[in-house]
Amino acid sequence: GGGGFFYRYAEEQLGFSSEEAVGLWADLAALRMRLKRFDAAASDYAHLLQMQTILHGEGSIKLVTTCEKLGKAHVFMRSWEGARAALSVAHGIVSKAHGPHHHETIRLGDVLLSLEQYAARRALFGFNPLAMLTPVPSWLGEVGLSVALTRCLPSR
Repeated sequence: GGGGFFYRYAEEQLGFSSEEAVGLWADLAALRMRLKRFDAAASDYAHLLQMQTILHGEGSIKLVTTCEKLGKAHVFMRSWEGARAALSVAHGIVSKAHGPHHHETIRLGDVLLSLEQYAARRALFGFNPLAMLTPVPSWLGEVGLSVALTRCLPSR
């Protein structure tokens, strides 16, 4: 994770996957998101996910929020594959825990579908939404997907 000396030291003192160390990394990642340091935040969230997996176990429902936040950081960086991977993990965990008809499973499925549609349009038509052949909502411009998805994903 790139969290610097303090965070590595805290991990050594508190334990790699202790609740306290996890909390520190979560705060660091949230701070970097607020500072629009999305690359660093994505790295921090990926590290946090490793820590939480050790702490709570693979597939734990407690990993979902971090997966969503990691996905959100990737969306802001326009890293569609990274966003898809993180959000797919979140969707899989929620689906397994609550079933396919649960509102959270459906919400994450909708987010993934929006991401897929937008990424496909961008791949085909580049950065100019006016060049797209399919109708595009007026709000879906250069920043449209980030705005739309962040309304569906955790803000902190």
